[in-house]
Amino acid sequence: MASVLTADLAAGPVTALNAVTTATASNPITMVPIRRCCGVQVVHTGSPSTVTLTLEGSLDGVNWFTLATWSSGSLSSGAIVWAADKPVSQVRANLGTLSGGTSPTVTALLVAG
Repeated sequence: MASVLTADLAAGPVTALNAVTTATASNPITMVPIRRCCGVQVVHTGSPSTVTLTLEGSLDGVNWFTLATWSSGSLSSGAIVWAADKPVSQVRANLGTLSGGTSPTVTALLVAG
């Protein structure tokens, strides 16, 4: 089982993925207190042609569902996507696609409000 970080994401962003180079999900972050709104900022380097990352939520840390999707097809590096009115106890960033470019990396920052 992945280690779980507990954080108040309203106090400031938490780096969920840091310069990853392959598709992967971050360790879960338990939000204390539970928040109704959370977001993910995605920053990429190396000019990848395709980046797709989902902000996922869970109530039990086992069953995950998509809260929001960040896609390089419609967003630029540094953009933030938000999920509102979806209260969950845990969140994670899940990088599903990273392709093209020269040695591309992805960093994902999670925040809540």
